[in-house]
Amino acid sequence: YGQPAIQRPQADSKLQSFENDRMLVWRTVEMGYVIGWVRVIYDLGFIQDIRWRIWRDSIILSLLLIVTTVSLLIMVLRRPLGAIEKYTDFANQLDITQGQEIKVDNCSTELEKLGSALNHASVRLSIQNREILAAMDELERVAALAEYSPNMVISLNLEGNAIYSNPSAAKILIEDGNGLNDIGLYLPDNIEELKHRCLANDTSISEVETSINGRTFLWTFSAIKDQGVVHCYATNITKRKLAERARKESESQYRLLFDSANDAIFLLQDGMVVDCNRMASTMLALPRENLLQHPLTKFAPQHQPGGKDSRKLFKDRLDEAQAGTAQ
Repeated sequence: YGQPAIQRPQADSKLQSFENDRMLVWRTVEMGYVIGWVRVIYDLGFIQDIRWRIWRDSIILSLLLIVTTVSLLIMVLRRPLGAIEKYTDFANQLDITQGQEIKVDNCSTELEKLGSALNHASVRLSIQNREILAAMDELERVAALAEYSPNMVISLNLEGNAIYSNPSAAKILIEDGNGLNDIGLYLPDNIEELKHRCLANDTSISEVETSINGRTFLWTFSAIKDQGVVHCYATNITKRKLAERARKESESQYRLLFDSANDAIFLLQDGMVVDCNRMASTMLALPRENLLQHPLTKFAPQHQPGGKDSRKLFKDRLDEAQAGTAQ
């Protein structure tokens, strides 16, 4: 009827096909046997519309699900996140808030443990800082002892070079026209041996004397093995040595006068003879050794002329002498 003749598909696979938004289906017309073919066209536009609606509804539903999930997460995590933010601020200020404690949030076991750990760290940090401050104060006091000590204080490294000298040491060096590099002049000749002994045994060596320019020093050497440093402390004992020398000279002169006296002289302590001169030994006709550590009354008769008891008379005279009465 004026339309082009419908051509039957040549293969069974072509009995159904798609063109754009239409589906073409070939169906047979049968009346006991096949008498013809009919091409049926189905409009698929409504399927595309349904598909688009399904996509649209799925997207909307997904967005609603995402918004709902995020809202629920925010509601659930708001308290933990707040706790974490609070813990973070507390941790950032531990150097300021040391020793203080933060209120522990028990909304979860992990946050509770974290809060407890932060409080423990804050307390420990406070204790450590106090210990550090105490150690620093002690170091300052020790340093002050060296700085203000009237004695020489010098520190030597492994090579024997002076790496520190206190003002007293510098003053002595300047007075003698020397510099820090001349410190070896004041140290013992065997300083290397002393230094190695101190470092090897991590110990101190004391009572080592040196003399230079009319001064006498008594040295003590103390090692800090871990640092490879030996601290040297020198006490100026010049006055003491001079006093000892003067005392020995005085004692020598006293002994000379004591032994050369023409009178018998006894030195008594608690009533016992502790010393006597040659005249005393000659008078009693006894060696000096036989007179020592014996009471003087042992060498006197029992009674003095006039009948007085020698022991009583000796005690009375001794009491009077100790009271300051000349005999």
